[in-house]
Amino acid sequence: MSRKKRIFLQHNVRLEDLTSNAFLDVFAEGYDLFKVLAPRRAIDQQNANRYRDVLAKVFIGVRKADGHAPIEIRASLVEVLWEQLLTQVAQYRAYAQMSHEAGTGKRRSYFSADRWMNSADFERDMHEFVSNGKIKDRRPLINEELQIEFRELLEEAKDKRDEETTVAVGSSEGSPPA
Repeated sequence: MSRKKRIFLQHNVRLEDLTSNAFLDVFAEGYDLFKVLAPRRAIDQQNANRYRDVLAKVFIGVRKADGHAPIEIRASLVEVLWEQLLTQVAQYRAYAQMSHEAGTGKRRSYFSADRWMNSADFERDMHEFVSNGKIKDRRPLINEELQIEFRELLEEAKDKRDEETTVAVGSSEGSPPA
């Protein structure tokens, strides 16, 4: 799936929406949050992908924070909510990335927020989190009995393959099969 260049952009905005006080209040809240949360260089850039997390935080802030509270309190709440969301995504989604530890050379896995933000799950998870305060666990459920049965089938297949390999090797050497 190609990377989305617009985040939560609605194309069906009417003139009445643009002139309504409620719409303008929401816009002002979002703009105030953006000014506080965005790195200075982001304001001058045209590429929204470089600060997608900030736009997502603004979306959360406009939907979840009290618009009448001081901006510092709203920004703090947004950061807390963002960390809660990332914790849930790391727990319930498979967006891991591998890296090598410099000193030991060991490989370790860590959650990649960038991979998640560029995925098809991103927008759905954002809306779900704003609506419910949490996201659903969409990992496939594998029951323990099925895991055991699957392991047994794999072992049987491996044993059968080993037997066939032994028979094939034995018959090619001219000796009777074992």
